Amino acid sequence: MSVSNRISLNFSANIYAQFVSVAYQLLTVPLFLTFWSKELYGEWLVLSALPAYFALSNMGLMNVAGNNMTMAMAAGDILKARQSLHTVWATQLTISILVGLLLFPLLSYIDIADALKLEHITRDAAMLSVGIMCVYAMANLQAGVLGGVYRAVGLNARGVFIGNTIRLASVIALAIGLCSGTKNVVMVSLVLTGSYLIGVMFLFWDVKRFAPDLRPGLSEFQWIHLKHDLKHGVGFMAYPLGRAFTNQGMLLFTNHFLSASSVVTLATIRTVVNVAFQMGGGLISLSTWPEFSRLFGEGKRLRFQKLFCFSTGLGAWGGTIMVFILLLIGPRLLLWWTHGEVTVSRPLLGLFLLPVLLNSFWYTASAVFNATNRHHSIAICFLISSILVPAVAFAIHQLSGLRLVAVGIGFLSMDLIMLLYVLPNSLLFVNIPFLTWLLSIFRMPEQLIKRPSLNPKFDS
Repeated sequence: MSVSNRISLNFSANIYAQFVSVAYQLLTVPLFLTFWSKELYGEWLVLSALPAYFALSNMGLMNVAGNNMTMAMAAGDILKARQSLHTVWATQLTISILVGLLLFPLLSYIDIADALKLEHITRDAAMLSVGIMCVYAMANLQAGVLGGVYRAVGLNARGVFIGNTIRLASVIALAIGLCSGTKNVVMVSLVLTGSYLIGVMFLFWDVKRFAPDLRPGLSEFQWIHLKHDLKHGVGFMAYPLGRAFTNQGMLLFTNHFLSASSVVTLATIRTVVNVAFQMGGGLISLSTWPEFSRLFGEGKRLRFQKLFCFSTGLGAWGGTIMVFILLLIGPRLLLWWTHGEVTVSRPLLGLFLLPVLLNSFWYTASAVFNATNRHHSIAICFLISSILVPAVAFAIHQLSGLRLVAVGIGFLSMDLIMLLYVLPNSLLFVNIPFLTWLLSIFRMPEQLIKRPSLNPKFDS
């Protein structure tokens, strides 16, 4: 299959993935606000944010292994790809078991409800919910490893489609649970986790059918691969850690310094912002990442440069258009979406959309580093700028008394730092002059009009 065809399929699969993600975000908020009180929903958001930190236990190994497998298969080295898979799968499985054995006694010792100032969720319910959602996080890590297998054998689109169908099934199960009238956070956690576990079991079966050379196992485990992967994995680990600061961390920050009601407002705004990001830079990066790995493994530098110009140009224009549209319709959309529970002014929404505009320029550019395991300095910059988000928000809140505006400025500072660091370094890595790249950005609409498809002729 050609590069162009794979990219087209990747775009289609990732558009579907964004549909599922948007459906999850757009459906869950009004569902929770319809059947639960605003205060209970706010506490659930805080509680369900904690298991996300479990993702840090993968130490970035999934992305490293996915890249290694893809580059190895592109070079025709099946043994090396299998060694990478078995090494990361065995390591991830061991880490999950060890973390689980340490986590559950800890949950029984700590009063989570008291620590998080929960008033509508009891200690036992909080403990069980966090434990169950941690099982969900473990299953999600296994699904991530299997996603790397699909990428390696050129079936990334299939892996994305199946993975997000599983997620959609979880959303439907959650909706059924909420509509049935349950206000038990433990039951909601069980519904989400149970439906997802069934899906992950299907993934294992499907990988055995379509990637017989890359079945998960232990026989090709290599210590030398683990040492190599850990070195690169530490860099990838900075991304989920940084997102923990900006996503879950900022919810906890808002809950502590503002209120549970402000948590709902922030979560609602960030949902809209994430939709803009996912339909722009996120969609493009996910679709081109596997092909950057493959082209790099094959040593096809010219095609690598063409793909870079195309992906960053599409990201810049797509992000700009999304921000403009959401700025126009956003306030009314949020009011309708939340049944009048959340009111957001256009200036406040604009402040939270500004980072999306900056992000659309640097995020797609960073894919060339992430896809080739040359991401260390980018990841460190991401982590540092993420830590600055709550720090900047706290400083502005204390000095000026501003509430969600301070949070918005914190997010803006992060993307400004990333833009100034990532873009120059990516142009240097790809070996494209800034003015040449900028000209390709401005010519992107003209090229798309002349050739109305999602990709240029990368195979020529």
